[in-house]
Amino acid sequence: MKITKIPLITVLLSMGCFLLPAQNLVKTNVPITKDTLLTTLEKNDISSKNVLASGQAIFPSKTGYVRILLSTDYGYDLLVYESTPLVAIKRIDNFNNCVMETINIPHSSFTKIRVEIKDAELRNLSIDLSDAAVSKAELQKAKTDRIALINDHLRERNMLWAAGETSVSQVSYEEKKGLFGGRVPDLQGFEYYVGGVFELTDDEPDSPNQVNELRDTSNMNDFAPSFDWRNRHNANNPTSPYYNSDGHGWVTSVKNQNPCGSCGVFAVIGTIESLTNLYYNRFLNKDLSEQDIVSCYPYGNCATNQGWYPGLTIDYIVANGVCEEVCFPYTATDLPCSDKCTAPTENIKVSGRIDCGTASFPKTVDAIKKSIIQYGPISGGISNFSHAMSMIGYKEIQAGDTIYTTMYSYTIIPTGDSRIGQTAWLFKNSWGTSWGKNGFGYILPSSISNIAWTHIVLSPVSSPNYTDADIVCEDRDGDGYYFWGIGPKPATCLSCAPDEPDGDDSNPNLGPMDEYGYCEPTTPLVENITSSQTWNTNRTLCRNLLVQSGATLTVTATVFMQAHKVTVQNGGKIILSGGTFDDGNMIAQSGSELTITDNGKILLGSHDNLDIQLGAQFNMTYGEILLK
Repeated sequence: MKITKIPLITVLLSMGCFLLPAQNLVKTNVPITKDTLLTTLEKNDISSKNVLASGQAIFPSKTGYVRILLSTDYGYDLLVYESTPLVAIKRIDNFNNCVMETINIPHSSFTKIRVEIKDAELRNLSIDLSDAAVSKAELQKAKTDRIALINDHLRERNMLWAAGETSVSQVSYEEKKGLFGGRVPDLQGFEYYVGGVFELTDDEPDSPNQVNELRDTSNMNDFAPSFDWRNRHNANNPTSPYYNSDGHGWVTSVKNQNPCGSCGVFAVIGTIESLTNLYYNRFLNKDLSEQDIVSCYPYGNCATNQGWYPGLTIDYIVANGVCEEVCFPYTATDLPCSDKCTAPTENIKVSGRIDCGTASFPKTVDAIKKSIIQYGPISGGISNFSHAMSMIGYKEIQAGDTIYTTMYSYTIIPTGDSRIGQTAWLFKNSWGTSWGKNGFGYILPSSISNIAWTHIVLSPVSSPNYTDADIVCEDRDGDGYYFWGIGPKPATCLSCAPDEPDGDDSNPNLGPMDEYGYCEPTTPLVENITSSQTWNTNRTLCRNLLVQSGATLTVTATVFMQAHKVTVQNGGKIILSGGTFDDGNMIAQSGSELTITDNGKILLGSHDNLDIQLGAQFNMTYGEILLK
């Protein structure tokens, strides 16, 4: 059989209902409730014309869709019209002379008109032809009006999210098919999501068991109400010593998979990029190559809409590793593996996976939360959409919460709201930054069974450019507790560092973090000098230093302060007699004395301060105060 390949058609995705002179092509008064081929067209009937649809779509529940399609013999589709409950009034959508993609039909290869339908009934369908011109301005206005209608209905129904134009709402129906393995699922408006908490609805009302699955039933109120790897250690805040200039903290930048069903690859790569940052406790921000997996792991295929399972993708990277983007740039096509560069400068490997739904990782809200807290971002996804993403956090809906649907619009959760106590999961998606809030989104599933492809990716992480000796172990907030990323305490930590990592190394009043995401309130660890003494050998300070009243500390060697604080109390003295304080904050309180002599030095790091308070005595006969 000869197969003709239809070239990809660039379609201005629009929606409009117009009063146009038209010729009837198909009309049926028989209600349609299942996928139906309406008619086979003769060639050249519709070339250069517009195909419009009229009818009534009825939705018995909150889910479902009606799609009227113009198709070729080879499965290429143009969307005539799509109806969903979000555009229906009281679950009925009466549409008249409406069109989305079928304006000025480009050629005569479109031979079929068919209906795809789910959980709906289509009545009084009429398909008409028109050769009247429709302006781009009219089409743009109709598209804007459709989004406004969706937002009106979301507010009427007290939903927690907002709709807008995104990278996915703007692509053609054919490109959406490529994203979702050949058939677009019931997205419930997910392609329009631009902020807030997206609420996923089941076909049937939630049972009490389904609702309880979304709450912390075994450890109610034990978990921190929210957790987000973008802001751990305040890493998305410019004032934090852990600030990542990318703005996403430990999570790397959002990418776009484009029209290829490679979401499973992006979910895993995004998770591994974050894990690499956390394992080495460095913002390496590796841009790893999704194309390396798409081309060199033959399990999936862009052209045939066959996706890559996240679990098998992790296994492939365990065995083979993954190079950087510059070695094999992503094209969303099935390039041969031989196109990969011949001498990759990077090849990141991980150590394995733990699958959700096993004894060590049961499929519960509690277990998923613990895994994100303990292991960093994990792979996950939404089964209803057949779409995988990286899970980077969560938040529990609470009374009084302010849920921002856009920058300027928000909803406050009232007491008694049925969603209180349920968990919304925070995902990093692979649809570019115009979807969600800069590519990230919260999803409130209708039951825990909606969460799928959930795997913990295990460290250690290996690289030809880094070893475990490169793991950074630091106390950046100077409280005596150290952070070293994900994994056991490494050999790079000082022997005097506590065995428990700092849960928030940007706040000296917070120490180790428990398995529920709470950091222990703590007083910074202090080494007290209560009597006069001399330090004449080099040493490293693992905690804050306090010279109390009546004591004199004379330093003739180098003290590596590791960003800790040195405080001289009223009546206390420090004499740097040829000695050095390296990298720390120094405070000389009123009534204290600080002397620098015999080429003594204070070396200040980028976040350090020297504070000589009013009433303190400061003497520098021969020495230096320098910025490192």
